Amino acid sequence: MPTVTGMTASKVYEIRDTMVTNGSINADGDLILTTYAGTPINAGTVVNGLNVKNYGAEGDNTTDDTAAIQLALDSCPPGGVVEMPPGVYRTSATLVVPPGVTLLGTRTSLMYIPNLTDPPGYIRPLPTFNGTAVIKFLDDVVGGYPNISGEQRVINLMIDGSDLATPSIDGISAEGNVQNVGIRDVTIRRVTGAGIRTGIGSGFYPYSWRLHRVMVDKTGWRGFSFEVMTDITLIDCQAIGCGADGFYIANAANSQAIGCRAEWCDDNGFHITGDWAAGTGSGGMLFGSCSTDRNDKNGVLVDATGNPPIQFDNLHTRRDGRNLGAGGGGYAGLKVAGASVPVLVGLMTCYPGVDDNGTETNSPQYGVRVENSTYVSVATGFLHAATDSWSDGGGNAALRRGANIGERTGTTNAPVDAFNEG
Repeated sequence: MPTVTGMTASKVYEIRDTMVTNGSINADGDLILTTYAGTPINAGTVVNGLNVKNYGAEGDNTTDDTAAIQLALDSCPPGGVVEMPPGVYRTSATLVVPPGVTLLGTRTSLMYIPNLTDPPGYIRPLPTFNGTAVIKFLDDVVGGYPNISGEQRVINLMIDGSDLATPSIDGISAEGNVQNVGIRDVTIRRVTGAGIRTGIGSGFYPYSWRLHRVMVDKTGWRGFSFEVMTDITLIDCQAIGCGADGFYIANAANSQAIGCRAEWCDDNGFHITGDWAAGTGSGGMLFGSCSTDRNDKNGVLVDATGNPPIQFDNLHTRRDGRNLGAGGGGYAGLKVAGASVPVLVGLMTCYPGVDDNGTETNSPQYGVRVENSTYVSVATGFLHAATDSWSDGGGNAALRRGANIGERTGTTNAPVDAFNEG
């Protein structure tokens, strides 16, 4: 692809763009473009890299910018960056980020606050949106790429699905052999499907992704939905107010989640499920310093099969088992049910409560509840739950409770202590 470069001792400007037909370098070393896609460019304009507005995107919260953004993405060489300056970009179809390309926004708001402009810089699909995801990564088979698909990046970007009318539209999704994707400082809110979803395609699953500081807020389905996602790393990711599980992880061999949060989701905060296998290529997962709050079912549910161990350290659960406000329901801060995977818990706490406005029933019913499982060990912690802090539901082959576990029941302002003196 043609390259035009202007250089002085202090400046380097480069444009990789086939749509620029005229340009010159002034005495100061600025690259001055005179014609872009047949349209004159204001004197003094300097373009450095690929900017979606230079491909026709308006970002005016009205214009359908799908074709312009996709053209910029398709024009970007592997290793390049497509920038989205401040604006609200409306889309009507799925945007596909090609292998090796970074889609870079301006910034992302962690939570939506009406009338807060910062300034706006996000993708907002139109009510007429037609597609399965707002952003998608394709494998080499579906995408027709000459090599394995991978190394896509999405950084500093918000997806606002507030206007979506069709159900089951994900924020970001991938199927098939899509490797080494990086998603950082991204917020996905109010899409009608999952925030981020991966699954099988062309006989393969995506793997080896890295997600840092990703917020998923008020989705119609799961927050994060991963199936057979080997070697994934989740750091400081949060699912809040999602229509199903906050994190649904069905086999994530050799993976880890650090400092992740699941709050106010309609099902479980974290759901560790599926067949994690038993061969030499299988593996477990580490959860470190993760927390839950007021999820409708369990804070953490493990019902996975297979032989690899699932490990939790510094697990903090709070007010889960809301059960539509009724409490009870057999829900717990941590529930292990029908799991053949070994479940190892280092330090864990559970703390009960009601809704933020002081209404509804105290929950969860249990701090830890284990039933019909192969091996569960909880070493230490402090478990305070509405009915029973520790519950053996029966049918367990090996259930090991550490001596240094404090227990309480009842409400937070009038707890009943049942400390283990052993």
